[in-house]
Amino acid sequence: MTTEELRTTIQNQAVEGKVSCKAMLDLAGETGTSSQQIGEICNELDIKVSACQLGCFK
Repeated sequence: MTTEELRTTIQNQAVEGKVSCKAMLDLAGETGTSSQQIGEICNELDIKVSACQLGCFK
């Protein structure tokens, strides 16, 4: 999946500017993308990660 396709997918999954941690980890696994790259794309798009599995983000 290209970076542009990842951006579009993340934007489509975002609700009120937020996506769940689990959804982003699942996306990373499904696409063979690192969770770090997914996080960087979320930051670029100003989309916040919520419901963090580790409790890091609220």
